[in-house]
Amino acid sequence: MLLKKIKKNSIFRFLASLKLAVILLVALAGILATATFYESLYDTKTAQYLVYRSPLFALFLTFLGINLLSSALMRYPWKKKQTGFVMTHLGIIVILVGSLQTMYRGVDGSVALEEGETSSRIMIDEPVLYFGRELETLREISAEYRWSPPEPGKTEYRYTLEGDDTLVAVIDDYYHHARGENIYVHHEAGLPAAEIRLSNENVDQKMWLTPALGEIDLGPAALSFTRLHDEATVSAFKAGVSEEGRGMVQLLLNEAPHVVALDKLTPGVPFPLEIEGASLELVRYLPHASVEDGELISKSEQPHNPCVELVLRKGEASQRWLLFAKLPELNSRIGSIGSDFSSSLIYNREDKPTERRFELGLTPDGQLLYRVDGGKALPTKVGERVETGWMNLQAEVVTFHPSAKKEKLMTEVFPKKGQEDKAPGPAIRLSLEGGGLDGPIWLERGDIRKVEDKDGSPVYIGYGYKTVSLPFEIELKEFRVGYDPGTRNAATYESDVVIHNTPHTIAMNEPYEQGGYKVFQASFDKTADGKDISVFAVANDPGIALKYIGSILLIVGIIIMFYFKPKKKAASEIGEPSSEN
Repeated sequence: MLLKKIKKNSIFRFLASLKLAVILLVALAGILATATFYESLYDTKTAQYLVYRSPLFALFLTFLGINLLSSALMRYPWKKKQTGFVMTHLGIIVILVGSLQTMYRGVDGSVALEEGETSSRIMIDEPVLYFGRELETLREISAEYRWSPPEPGKTEYRYTLEGDDTLVAVIDDYYHHARGENIYVHHEAGLPAAEIRLSNENVDQKMWLTPALGEIDLGPAALSFTRLHDEATVSAFKAGVSEEGRGMVQLLLNEAPHVVALDKLTPGVPFPLEIEGASLELVRYLPHASVEDGELISKSEQPHNPCVELVLRKGEASQRWLLFAKLPELNSRIGSIGSDFSSSLIYNREDKPTERRFELGLTPDGQLLYRVDGGKALPTKVGERVETGWMNLQAEVVTFHPSAKKEKLMTEVFPKKGQEDKAPGPAIRLSLEGGGLDGPIWLERGDIRKVEDKDGSPVYIGYGYKTVSLPFEIELKEFRVGYDPGTRNAATYESDVVIHNTPHTIAMNEPYEQGGYKVFQASFDKTADGKDISVFAVANDPGIALKYIGSILLIVGIIIMFYFKPKKKAASEIGEPSSEN
């Protein structure tokens, strides 16, 4: 009775009308054409944001579903011959419901793990600001600026990071594609910094150097900058080195990195580090380390097994280390004096010639010295070009700051059409009101900075991807790559993982499935120190079952409408009884 009254309602009759169906189908064609235009002009994400994932498209799908449902109800009670019609409409409605579930509840992200790492969170392609007092509990704040970017001096985004307004993040600029370059600017408390240029008719390269960076490989040559703390080190630098290429010592002292060339260390003489109260002293260098009669000696002067014994001092405390260039698993701390402190040391020595080395030194009175290939040092100054003797290359100190801090200079990039996926990612400019920042800083996607609030307490602020929790943890045990014969082209790659204390192998076409989640082997990468990283794609489509069911109903309904009906008509034309008779 109620349905009969509803059928007479003019609004319901319009919702069920063929006229509305035609309007919606024409609109659908226009929407799809618009989405295709945006995708070809920009990229897939633009089409998704402006069309497929927009509230208006969701509203359109809802109206389409209402039209289909009303059209079917208008013909209720249904006759047997309307079975195909009803099933077709029901199938489309079920597909629409499943699509809406996927749109708003689906998960599509990734997680990257090193061997031995465990994670239960994945990253999805939604930009966020990170904020927190502890790295493990960072708060995530939505930070999508592509569609309505801030403009310097005009619009900005402000986020209260703590309830009492003591910390406020201000975003006043945004580049959707940005290329970052580290530069150094004058600052009262900082390290010396010099910008070096190598150039000839074919080469023109620049590089910033500080004493903490150690030796930098610029391609045509290796460059370094050393602070000469006293007359002894100045004299040694001016005289040149008798033995070159002994390698580098990389150390991490109280989370502060430092790189020291072994050639700059004199046995028994502490070498001051760019960390207050810290120094490094060379005890002995063994180019061909070997154990004989229970003692570590050098069997020859050839660098077959380079080893170095060092003393690291911090204040009154010290640590004695034994480091091996080719056998880092044997690295060990063999003694300590005084209170303990956090440190980590690695010795690197590459088996290659050490020629084409340009070294810059800074004397205690502020004079700049240079030497080439370990030779005798000569004075230089900003803007003066010196001959290196390599391929007509000239070296020049372009900029010098006796005390400087590092800043990131961002340049907006405008990629060509179709090249957006290869272009660098976005960057934001952030100021922290109530925090320990001297001014605005640029953050690229993935950056996290440790700063201080006005009370000196640590605060972490960053810019990255939104993370989502999984109902299980993934632990990567081992990652393997198979290469095409005779090449370095990856043919296969797979990961041995542990999930719920059960081992599994995830390969390129063999995902792990649980509770609607699928974990695929997507790609792989390497860390800066050469360790393997396995990248997994993780997807969960809660509407997939409804979309499958709807597709089956749609196909069966179409078959009934376009197969059985003509068959019955043909049977009646030749005088044969149909199934309804």
